[in-house]
Amino acid sequence: TGDEEREHYNFAARQQERDVFDTLFDSAPDKLNAVKGSLMAFANKQLSQINRGCSNIEEDFSNGVNLVVMMSLAEGYYVPMYSFSMEPEAYDHKLHNVTLALNLMQEAGIPRPKCTAESIVSRDLKSTSESSTPSTPNTSISSNKSYL
Repeated sequence: TGDEEREHYNFAARQQERDVFDTLFDSAPDKLNAVKGSLMAFANKQLSQINRGCSNIEEDFSNGVNLVVMMSLAEGYYVPMYSFSMEPEAYDHKLHNVTLALNLMQEAGIPRPKCTAESIVSRDLKSTSESSTPSTPNTSISSNKSYL
């Protein structure tokens, strides 16, 4: 179908694209900690609005909670607590949260990252910068932002 062809084309195009993180991993791995620090400072500034924070970028985002919360802050809506797990322990709950966050990003018009939800949950930093097939379990809430 047309949708499948477009998705295949988009995936093929993403495989050929290289971004700043690909270059960072390849050319300047020593700068990686500086980038992580900047990302963590940005995240903490946003999360401090609701008395949350992070101290380890890989660990504190791998369960999806901070990703969902940051999307709700950035887009100005509330994601109901029943839509995601605030204290996920099981892999499936973490995967659900991260997938939800990726779907919220996409609904907000942010291009879908090249990484998979699985690579974020498994804290595979290298995979999160490489091209891969995106995860698409059905965890979208709605595209009309009526999240209550």
